[in-house]
Amino acid sequence: MPKRPSTAWGLFFVEHLDKVRASGKAVVPTVETVVASAQWKQLSDAQKQVYKDKYNANLIEFKKNTSKRLEELTPEEFKIENARRQALRAAGKRGLPSLKDPNAPKRPLSSFFRFAQDQRKEGKFASLPIKEQAKAIAESWSKAPEHEKSRYTELARDANEKYKAERAAYLAANP
Repeated sequence: MPKRPSTAWGLFFVEHLDKVRASGKAVVPTVETVVASAQWKQLSDAQKQVYKDKYNANLIEFKKNTSKRLEELTPEEFKIENARRQALRAAGKRGLPSLKDPNAPKRPLSSFFRFAQDQRKEGKFASLPIKEQAKAIAESWSKAPEHEKSRYTELARDANEKYKAERAAYLAANP
């Protein structure tokens, strides 16, 4: 996977360290961090913006490379990468979510979520905030007649069978 780019501060700090090395002085990271931090605070917003612009350009490139790399990964490589990330999370590393295969078939909606989707399309609860909408839809679902629920359950079951077939075909095509 591509490496996340350095922040604006990180870019400034690396540039500062390069200047120190070029001057021939010995680099003591703790001392140079304090010096660079003081210099960073002295920079104007316009001077900092140069580093922020570099960071934003690097971030756009990183996201492009990451999405390209995700499309190239096989399901087995996804498993390996997710296992690595799980081990890092277990060791205390934060901010590493599991990867989702963009090429894999998507799981279908459950019967309740199909019902909720139809309720939102009809606009019955459009005037309510999203939390209140969810509560009202849940209450509406619990009060819905059994024949209406069974219709949604059947749709969900059919979609789930189709998903399982697509997933099996995807895994067979991408060992």
